[in-house]
Amino acid sequence: MVTKNEEEEDTSPPPLQSTPIAIAVAIDPQPSAPPLYQNTIPHKDEEAQVVVEQARQEGISVIENHCRQHLSNNPQSSYVTWIACLHPENAQVSIDPRFLIEGNPWLTVYEEAKEDLQKNQGRVAAADDVVVVSPSPHSGEDNKTEKNEKCCSSGGGGFIDYLIGSSLVLAAVTASITFELACIYCYFSYWLCNKITDKCSPPAIFTCLPFSITYVLAKVFLLLDIVLLWSSILVVESIAGANYITCTILSCSHRRGRSIHQTTRKLSHLIR
Repeated sequence: MVTKNEEEEDTSPPPLQSTPIAIAVAIDPQPSAPPLYQNTIPHKDEEAQVVVEQARQEGISVIENHCRQHLSNNPQSSYVTWIACLHPENAQVSIDPRFLIEGNPWLTVYEEAKEDLQKNQGRVAAADDVVVVSPSPHSGEDNKTEKNEKCCSSGGGGFIDYLIGSSLVLAAVTASITFELACIYCYFSYWLCNKITDKCSPPAIFTCLPFSITYVLAKVFLLLDIVLLWSSILVVESIAGANYITCTILSCSHRRGRSIHQTTRKLSHLIR
């Protein structure tokens, strides 16, 4: 038989199971760096300065390589164009004004790279101008032949063609002076007749005869002036042509003939 006390004991609630309690752990307000960077983070100001300077030099090296490559591909590029390619976020219509401050690394790198590029181009141009001549066993004979060809082509000529050429030049100059003096006389006479004609105009009974004579003479002198001018040109050109043919044949040089031909024409033109 179950007693009353046992029934009371059976109806009592089962005991509660205990749950684990979380233990509070102190947290470091400045957590330590990951193991990968523990050896690279400086712990002193001097070490930090060294790291900063090293990073700065690496950055300058990067922009220097970019600048040299940019200038080699674009020799006519300006500083603003290079900055726009390197930092497009800082260049729209114009670049960031900070890039124009004197002594900044970008400007310094650009100026040095530009100077080096110009020096290299100058060396290449100088190297292209150098001509290497290799001696040959017949160099002496070749030099003599070349000198003879130069003498023949330079129009040096001889005494005969020089004498004849100078004489024809003198003849052309004398003809130009003679024709110009005659032209001056005709022009002065034309001017004087025109003055008399103006004084006698309008013609009257006593001025009709001098007016008619001076009017006709003025037209004659004007016509003579035009004829003398064209005659002077034809005579000088004929002498110059004859001088060219004569000197070319006697000196066996086209350059000599052309030179004396131009001299004849130029002197006559200056006198005229």
